[in-house]
Amino acid sequence: MDDFKVTRSFISQSEIDERRAQRQQEWEKARQEGKEVPPHPDDHDSRTLYERLLEQKQKKDDEYREATRFANLVPKLNEDEYDFLHKLDTHQQLLEKEKRQHEQVELERFRR
Repeated sequence: MDDFKVTRSFISQSEIDERRAQRQQEWEKARQEGKEVPPHPDDHDSRTLYERLLEQKQKKDDEYREATRFANLVPKLNEDEYDFLHKLDTHQQLLEKEKRQHEQVELERFRR
């Protein structure tokens, strides 16, 4: 907890004004030289915290919708298909049970 410094998290209005004035001077100098300067990443975002969080939530929701979009396209089994697969599974279980019984009988015969 000692590593956290409040001064890193919050910027005073005077610092914002100083940075803005410095950035404006950089723009004026670049315009005079004929260069185009991209916006600085430290520029203050004037939106409220609620607006920024709402935007982030909307982005996450959109990403989730995009990721799960194809999940609903998988066709579901109808009743006939379910019955067929259930009968097939039951039949396979029956065959395995008969096989195990046959093996038990053979083992008993061998032991005698």
